[in-house]
Amino acid sequence: MKTPAFRTFLGLDAESSDADRSFATILPLPLEKSVRACAGTSGGPASFLEASQTLEPLDLHLGIDLRTVGVATLSPPDLDSLRLDEALRAIEQLVVEVAQEGAWPLAVGGEQSLSLGMARGLRRLHGPLSILHLGPRPDFLDSRDGSRLSHRSVLRRLSEDGFEIASLGTVEAHPDELEAMRERGVFFHVSLPDARPPDEDALFRALGPRVYLSIDLGVFGPNAVPGTSFPEARAGLDPDGAQRLIERLFREREVVGADLCELRPLPNDPRGEVFAAALARRLIALASRHRLS
Repeated sequence: MKTPAFRTFLGLDAESSDADRSFATILPLPLEKSVRACAGTSGGPASFLEASQTLEPLDLHLGIDLRTVGVATLSPPDLDSLRLDEALRAIEQLVVEVAQEGAWPLAVGGEQSLSLGMARGLRRLHGPLSILHLGPRPDFLDSRDGSRLSHRSVLRRLSEDGFEIASLGTVEAHPDELEAMRERGVFFHVSLPDARPPDEDALFRALGPRVYLSIDLGVFGPNAVPGTSFPEARAGLDPDGAQRLIERLFREREVVGADLCELRPLPNDPRGEVFAAALARRLIALASRHRLS
């Protein structure tokens, strides 16, 4: 694997970020091909890495020091010159190479479309997978602007590919999306202000033994992550509650990889990037604890 020519995640030194010795690998994926509302997610990975320099390597909640875990940071692939379908195939091959070397992959984007490449690549190695999607929009449109491949149709394409899908945190949706999700038997929860919380036991019954976790950072709302490709008026999931759910996911399922998507840097406001970096630290700590146990 290429060693990074820029900052490593958390500013880890050469020994703690050595790709041959690290437990996890960060894949910075500056993919932006279909965003039309608020462009800028291609700058998410670099800004995420920059913001991570302000955090310590220790996850205080879990008591896990990522210096001892080891986290490699890849150089971002050149996706600018590729069509979206070509970029997704490149991402698919990249995550196969990373996971074949034994690393736990965490992608940072970049638009949500990257989840297609990540999930398809990991299924090649692990077999059937479920997808747990945390996002403010279900991304289940059949097409958009005449294209069936976009960040607003990711879960629809994954469902058609045979992945089991569960989605939490919806605060905005097209009627066609909700109808299609019901028709395909997708577990989903709409986070209205007066709605009951999702039935977690039913959620877990909808997930198979191996899960890919995909997080659209907009689900945490503008206070936590103000810059995304679809700024929302409110959060679809409370950050603390979501992290408790994620901890349960790692306890009860084999989580084979994850992504953090739709991060759009804002001038002089790094809250979203710092939040994303802290969440990435938690995901890697959880993955290392459960794999090593």
